[in-house]
Amino acid sequence: MSTCPRCNSALTAEEYEGATVEVCARCGGHWLGPDELRHIVHTHEAKWEEEALEGEREAPPRRVPLDKVRENLPCPACRVAMETFNYAGDSGVILDRCRDCGGIWLDGGELEKVQVVVEASDRGLADDAHRFSGTLRQVELREDEIGRGDWLSQRMPGISRLLGRFLRGNE
Repeated sequence: MSTCPRCNSALTAEEYEGATVEVCARCGGHWLGPDELRHIVHTHEAKWEEEALEGEREAPPRRVPLDKVRENLPCPACRVAMETFNYAGDSGVILDRCRDCGGIWLDGGELEKVQVVVEASDRGLADDAHRFSGTLRQVELREDEIGRGDWLSQRMPGISRLLGRFLRGNE
């Protein structure tokens, strides 16, 4: 049985967004296997209040110096000191990961913050795709045209020159 690295309480297994996670009833922390977090953040069945997290969604990324937050919490499964990391590189959501078993510890409320970061990122990607789709399509068409021209000149240089002259009006 796993033990909470914060308060040494026994963790209990629960279903969350279709994944089995271990939860501390005392502090609200979550212990996830290496694949459960990935599964959870890709599931769109949000179980929290949209309005309560709206301010978090719009907040800019926070730079957090990891040397200021390292805690060396013991892994709930194997008791090895976990490494601290900033989820998604610059989200400001600090999590702990066990190098030995790959499990991830999230303090109370951090699972919801991770979901907010993922949703904000997804929304940003969709906005960028919409904003740049016309330009990307023009570049794609231009590259296709260049590619077709290169293919002709490489495969049949003489015919390609002759065809070019004919199309330009027999110079």
